[in-house]
Amino acid sequence: MPIEGSAVAGNVIYQAKCVSCHNADGAGQGKNLADYGLNQTMTAIVNKFNAANGVTHGGGNQAVTDPTQQGDLVARIRAFTGAPGYTLQAVINEADMVYVLNSPTVYSGGTYTVIIKRKLTTGQPTEDAQFTDLTLEYPFSVAIMDFDGKNHAGSPLQKLLFRP
Repeated sequence: MPIEGSAVAGNVIYQAKCVSCHNADGAGQGKNLADYGLNQTMTAIVNKFNAANGVTHGGGNQAVTDPTQQGDLVARIRAFTGAPGYTLQAVINEADMVYVLNSPTVYSGGTYTVIIKRKLTTGQPTEDAQFTDLTLEYPFSVAIMDFDGKNHAGSPLQKLLFRP
């Protein structure tokens, strides 16, 4: 599922509304927020922290009703989930792998530049997007992690466009 919102902006909301009960690691009050992460829809997660009638959970006024703020807070909660630190499936054909091409100048002027390379069609239509119509937009997102299997944050949904 796509990761929507900004985990950085969501952390501001989390610090103001949630950290006093759920702690900095998201595991306070016997509720590990990592359990809500990537296995539930945004609506399901929002319903966990906003009762259907706008009333709150817990003891205080924690309702987040602005849709942008909801997306940001969900992105922060999903960042608690982490990402697997191992390969989930064996590579079917090494020639079809995705490569990240970095250089010594990958970070410059406060911006990271990463080049991702793979074949347009891989022969694995159930496993990989097949870029067969170069006039279409293809949705994707990029995630970063620190190899501990816990810290993971994704970008908002992006669009891959091919130039004529």
